[in-house]
Amino acid sequence: MMAELTGLDISNASMYDGCTATAEAMLMANANAKKTNRVLVSEAVDPRILDVMRTYARFHGVEIVTIATRDGVTDKDDLDRLLAEGPVAGVVAQQPNYFGNIEDFTGYADAIHAQKGLFIVNSPALYLSVLKTPGEWGADIAVGDAQTLGIPMSYGGPYVGYMCCTEKLIRKMPGRIVGKTVDNRGQRAFVLTLQAREQHIRRQKATSNICSNQSLMALWVTVYMSLMGKQGLKEAAELSYAGAHYLCDKLCATGHFALVYDKPFFNEFVVSYDGELDALQRRLADNGFFAGVKISDNQLMFAVTEKRTKEEIDRFISFI
Repeated sequence: MMAELTGLDISNASMYDGCTATAEAMLMANANAKKTNRVLVSEAVDPRILDVMRTYARFHGVEIVTIATRDGVTDKDDLDRLLAEGPVAGVVAQQPNYFGNIEDFTGYADAIHAQKGLFIVNSPALYLSVLKTPGEWGADIAVGDAQTLGIPMSYGGPYVGYMCCTEKLIRKMPGRIVGKTVDNRGQRAFVLTLQAREQHIRRQKATSNICSNQSLMALWVTVYMSLMGKQGLKEAAELSYAGAHYLCDKLCATGHFALVYDKPFFNEFVVSYDGELDALQRRLADNGFFAGVKISDNQLMFAVTEKRTKEEIDRFISFI
């Protein structure tokens, strides 16, 4: 189901979370490269993901170079400039990006592949049910968090990440691959069929020493997707989209907020505020609302999921 959702050939048996999955994809790209250890990462990637990538890179000899942003999305001109400087192991981008904006990856894959690199896209799993898939963009690896597929929020997890890739990269994949077969009674069965032997025998030569995530979380996501079906996943994503745009319109109508980026967004967006943000957040917190993420002195990032109702949003606005 994850392979279908991402538009790629193969999914592994799950990862710890979206951050480590992205870092592992970076190592895959580095292992796949012949003459370079340079990985380009968009500055529109969530800073927490980038922090984890930098931790991995420090101990694996990977050079991370950031791609500039312009108007809240990855600057394609800066990407082309960095690609023109020489070969890259891979390029990492996020969809939707950290600011909630939907990126246009037209031409990315061809430009990256011309420099022998891999194109890696990080996305929240649920939103791939309505957005163009990483496979359609020509990505080689798709990673991200699958918490959006029915896993409740909790402090510290457990969560689940996903990783999908093209078939030619299967032996570079961390974790385990599940295959379908038949048992001795001729009934359908699923078994762990592939894991790089170096992970156990020659650890220093392994692409990765990570193992798969808790099977419980992978099973949870599988049950959720099975129950929701294609239409249910789309409806959940569309509810998130509609709620975010409704909230954004209501905030801007107060005259105290303005949308920062004139870009298409999904269920997250950044607004500027003409008052004191800390006081606003304290007031809303006192009334039971988590009032966005402060990303600068006068900017807040809001998110709306399918769990928020119109009545809740209206009540939120009434306090503002």
